[in-house]
Amino acid sequence: MLSLNTKSFKPELRTQVIDDEILVSLPGSYSVTYYRTCGSPQLLARLIPDRDDPRIPMKLSDFLIEASRTANDKARDLGWIA
Repeated sequence: MLSLNTKSFKPELRTQVIDDEILVSLPGSYSVTYYRTCGSPQLLARLIPDRDDPRIPMKLSDFLIEASRTANDKARDLGWIA
């Protein structure tokens, strides 16, 4: 049986800006879309996965934490949020 060391798993999240949305994904697995409503000081998420992907050693909750950080960093770079 193959044993994966979850401590050494370093996800390579991808970020795409599509119109007024930021898509953050872990290729072949999770993805979530972030957007900002008019006048909102923060990003909101949609198309959120609802369960862990057993194919990878990363829990959904961990992905969502990293995806949120990644999307907020990108939104700051774009000047969408302060």
